[in-house]
Parts: sequence; C-alpha cells; structure tokens
Amino acid sequence: MAGFGKRHTTLDLNGPVLSWVSQPSDVTTSGIATFTGIATATFPTQTPTNPATNTGTLTYQWYYKVGSATTFGQLANGDIAGLGLTSITGAASTNLTVYGTSTGSDKTLEGLSFFLRPDVTPSAYGTSSPITAGTARSTGNANNELSIDSNTVGLTIKPSLEITTQPTTQIVATGDKATFNVVAGISGYGSQTISYQWTVDGSDATNSDTISGSTSDSFEISSTTVGIQTVNCKLTHTSATNSPLYTNTVNFQVLSPRELIKFEVMADDGTWYTSGEQNLADGAYTVYGDTYNWQSTPSRTLCVYAPEKDIVAKITMAGAAARSGGLNHGGGGGKGGHSQFYLTLKQNIEYIIKIGTSVSPDGDFGGAGGGTFLYSGGSIVAVCGGGGAGGRGYQGGDGGGVSVVGGDGTGPGAGKGGIRYDVGELPLQGEFPGGSWLGPASGYIGGRVSGCTFGQYWTGQGYSACGDMGTVKFYDIYGNAIDESTDGITRGYKAGLGHRDNGAFVQKSGEAAFGNIDYFPAGGSGAVGGDSSENEEAGGGGGSGYSNGDVEIISTGLGGNSSQYGFIKFEV
Repeated sequence: MAGFGKRHTTLDLNGPVLSWVSQPSDVTTSGIATFTGIATATFPTQTPTNPATNTGTLTYQWYYKVGSATTFGQLANGDIAGLGLTSITGAASTNLTVYGTSTGSDKTLEGLSFFLRPDVTPSAYGTSSPITAGTARSTGNANNELSIDSNTVGLTIKPSLEITTQPTTQIVATGDKATFNVVAGISGYGSQTISYQWTVDGSDATNSDTISGSTSDSFEISSTTVGIQTVNCKLTHTSATNSPLYTNTVNFQVLSPRELIKFEVMADDGTWYTSGEQNLADGAYTVYGDTYNWQSTPSRTLCVYAPEKDIVAKITMAGAAARSGGLNHGGGGGKGGHSQFYLTLKQNIEYIIKIGTSVSPDGDFGGAGGGTFLYSGGSIVAVCGGGGAGGRGYQGGDGGGVSVVGGDGTGPGAGKGGIRYDVGELPLQGEFPGGSWLGPASGYIGGRVSGCTFGQYWTGQGYSACGDMGTVKFYDIYGNAIDESTDGITRGYKAGLGHRDNGAFVQKSGEAAFGNIDYFPAGGSGAVGGDSSENEEAGGGGGSGYSNGDVEIISTGLGGNSSQYGFIKFEV
C-alpha cells in the first residue's frame, strides 16, 4: 500500500467524551439556593494506551426557564429581570447560587427550573510555529457535547416563620386571668395561615374553665393554686422550612392577691404619658399636681384600679392653695382643703383623679387654687376644694376638705366660700361660673361640679352620665381609644365636660398689665366654686368639698395644704 502516505498528527483522537461525576438536584429553600453539577472529559481506554493529553478546557453554562415556558434562557451573573432575585453567581461554573429569593405574596419564582451544560473548549490546533508532529498538543470538541446536558432541576421557594413579638412573663393573683400573646408572620411564599399550640409545663394546653385560646395567638389562663408554671407556644405552617418554631419559654406566676394598684396617666385629649403599678404593702403611692406636670397640662387624668382584689385604701387628698396675692396682689392666698378617708377600691373598677393646681383651668383665672376630684367611673366620690386668691391687702378663703364648706375671703367685698352639699346630694348637672353650661363665664358667683361626667363622645353613644361603658379602653374627648391603656377594667368616666373649673372670676374693667388682662381675686374651684372678690383689695372664696357617702372620713377640715399643687396619696 505504498500509495498511502503516513502522516503524524498533534490532534487527540477518539475523544474527549463528556460524562457526569455528579448531577444537580432539586432545591427547596426560603433563602439562598445552590445547585451543583460536576462533569469530566475523558478519552476511551484502549490498547495500546491512548496517548491523548487533553489540552482542551472544560467549561460550564447554566440555563433556566420559568413555569410552563418551552425554551430555556442562558443565565448570567447578576439579576434575572422580573424574577425578584437579588443576584445570581456562578452562572458559568459548577456551582449556581441564587441569592435573595423573593418574599411576600409574589409567586414569580414558582416553577423556576435549571439545567447545566458542560462543554469542552478545544485547543486544536497548536498556536505556535512550527508545529512539531507527535507532541499531541491539540484537543478538539467533545464527541457528545450536544447530548450531555444535566438533569433539569427545580427551585421550590417555601415560606419561613418569623416571630416579631414574644410572650412575656405574667404575674397574677389566684383566680385572675393571665394573657400571653405572640405576634408572628410569614416571609417568603405561601399563605399566612399559622397554627398555634400553647403548652403549660411542656404539655399541650386545651380549652377549659381556666384556659382559653390554647390554639390561637392569644392565650388566657388562670389558676387557684399559688406557684409558677412555664408557658410557651409552638407555631407550625404546612410548608415553612423552619416549622415548627417555638416561642421563648416564660413564667406564669400565681400569687395570693396583693394590695396592688395599677395606674395610668393620660390627658383627656388623648395624649399618653405613663403607666405603672405599686404594691401598697411595700409603700404608699402619691401623685402631686407637679408629678406629671398637671400645671402645664391641667387636662391630665390619673386612673387607678386594683387588679387582684378589693383593697381598703387609706387616702389622703388635698386641693391646691391659691397663689399668694393672686395676680399682682399682696394678700395671702387661701390653702387647699385637706382630708383623710378610707375607700374600698373595687377590683378592676376605674377610679379617676383630677388634681388641681393654681393655674387655669383647674385654678381658674385670678390665681385661685384648683380642687382635687375623685371619681368612681363617671360618678363623683370625693372633692377637696381649692383656696381663694388673696387680695391686695386681705386673705383668700381656704378650700374645704371632704364634706366641708369653702372658707370666705376676707376684706370688704370678699368672695364667699362655696356652699356644702350634704352627702350624696350633689346635683347631677353642674355649671360654670356665671351659670353657664357650656363654658366658664365671668361672674362673681362660683359654679358647681357635675355629679357625673358628661363627656360628649360616650353620652352621644347613648350612655348616661353616671353609667358604665363596660370593659373598654380609656377614650379621649374625641372618641378615640388610647391604645396604651388597659381594656381589662370596667370604665365609666367620660372625658370632657365635668364643670370642675368652677371658681368665680371677674375681669378688672379697662385694666391691662403689660398687655395681659388682670382679674379680681378669684374663687377656688371645688364641689361648689368660691365666689370672686368684688374688688382688688379683698380675697376670693375657697371651693367646697364633698362626699357621695362611699368614703369613711378619718379627718377633714378647712385648708391644710399650703402647696399650689393638689395631691392624692394611697396607702394600705
């Protein structure tokens, strides 16, 4: 066969042949997903030994399609437009990583699938000259590179449970309900349906006379046995990757009923200030007119209640003294009425205190002192009157303690003290000075506090002035619930009209000091407001006190508080 020449080649023959070392697999995740595929390029085993050196380069490329699409697109590092992915890396490598899978209700990524295509980038033919025969420096394309794509694998996005608010330890008295709450949601795909199961001491709770909400996000439990139990909640979701998820384990502590009072401080306009509690067995709870700055915001309201049991409290209460000499006067202001009494604080019943100061509106115009008022729900229980303003040369009258008439001012033309109403005889409907129902008016005669509150929102809902609204949050004058206040007590106080700024005041005709209107020495406010002085020399009358009969008086009298701030003190 001498007609055929013998020629040497540098090209690897009989290959390469691509095969899989490992195929990619489906991935289920709520976050980062990684797909891995590894291929190899080899030459067949033969005799004599194949001299191929395989100088080609093995490369990879990932492809994708969404849902029912019939064609695959080539992946590139970065974003996949419209798919909600933060980024793609490894699009041309053995490891494809999908970052930042979409969250929420977007379902774009559902049905996303991938495959990996390996390829041999040939080195044929040599790149340097001269080409030396027999060096086998050249490798061509793989024999099977068009039929070696990997399996098509899918990406399944599952939701993840997230707890945003954990339950907290609860301490209650025997027989009282403790409430445990958990707030949770779903990130990623899927419905927001979460299942709850609360446990007590490690065992699943079931609803009973002492347990409710065992399979809800709010769990209530009570016990008649003193002690500590543990509580937590198991959250499950049919497809969440981290289901079940458990809350923190907290304590449910049951104590013998304590001498505990809780308090809330807010304003009738809806402003919230603070809340807290005090075990009276550990010490008294006292609030002065300047404790929460009643003087700058006289509409502030103190709510006190006993959450664990009825408490027989010893209460000391006083109205505010007038400023000495009122406004631009020299005479001494009257003192605020001062009293001590016992009152049974009924469990989970609202008690409201309005504390007087020596400024308007509680202290009225003309420097008089404001009365301090105690309500059970919407009904007046006890009042201590404020002192009357002093005149240029004469004293203002002292305010009356509980069930005590207001003191008269001194000097010619002085204001009379507010009259006393017998126990339980205070009229339902009050009035401002000057006899006005809707607002204070100038006049020499003091007004009268309403026996019950006429807040426009609740009365507009059909509730009587003295009636309770049931178990509700505290509502402001505009009919908005104050979310920070508890809704676990019976309320009857109606923010708004109450006729507490009822001390009489009279503007001095034609006079103004540095542009500010001046007044004759005014009467202090109280159950009935003191009368205004008829001139600038004499003092105004003090406001009177009152009792509806629910209090057992220890001591009471005219005056007693020389501070321009009223106060209330609770003791065992």
